[in-house]
Amino acid sequence: MQTRSKSKRAVALLFTIMMAAAVSQTADAQTTSYSAMFGKGTEPIAVNVLVGQSRVINFDRPIGRFSVSNPEIAEAVLVAPDQVLVNGKGFGQVNFIAWEQSGGRFVVFDVYVRTNLSLIDSQIRALFPKDDIRLSQANGSVVLSGNVKDRKTIGQAQSIVEAAGFKVVNMIESATTNVAQVQLEVHVAEVSKSRLRDYGTAYTSGGGGSGGYINSGGGPSTLSSATVSGAGGILERVTGSRYFSSAASVSRSR
Repeated sequence: MQTRSKSKRAVALLFTIMMAAAVSQTADAQTTSYSAMFGKGTEPIAVNVLVGQSRVINFDRPIGRFSVSNPEIAEAVLVAPDQVLVNGKGFGQVNFIAWEQSGGRFVVFDVYVRTNLSLIDSQIRALFPKDDIRLSQANGSVVLSGNVKDRKTIGQAQSIVEAAGFKVVNMIESATTNVAQVQLEVHVAEVSKSRLRDYGTAYTSGGGGSGGYINSGGGPSTLSSATVSGAGGILERVTGSRYFSSAASVSRSR
């Protein structure tokens, strides 16, 4: 009984694999060939093809002539009176227009030729395994996005993609950039805090050491020659300048 049960399971598994293969082949056939009818619709038909690959376009009637806007990106080859083979040659987008043999009706195609970025993606992942770098394609360029720890990685990843002959739109962010921005904000805050001290009060002390109030907060005090002293002794001597303080004491030189 167990042997029969195992045999049934094996047959069922084999049948499942065969069905999956059949579905996969059908899906590939749908993506590698397109159908078009002259005079049906005005919107362009999108055709996607990778560099070095081909797509077949089947028409409902014989073709009279056709045109490709940029043969360096994609080329069209007439393989039958009602069938055209589109070959991807370079990264980019082109327009392909086909006219019927008898009559003036035509069909417009937007052919998008893309590059398989899996090899470049695997190289970047191998070189920067701890970073999150993503690759995508848009308008004939490779878009880099994600986050990295070291800012140097941004330029290095861009150089790898450019070495493969692609234009790059770099949108990668780095943690060090954010840290630098935070430090800049703190620095500005410290400067603003020091500016507030300019409107503080200042005190003077004579030879006897008694302090006298000389500024009520309305503005800075001008000293012709003064010695600034604090708890740790004499700190600085100011001559012909302005000194602002709310903690140190100012002794005027006679």
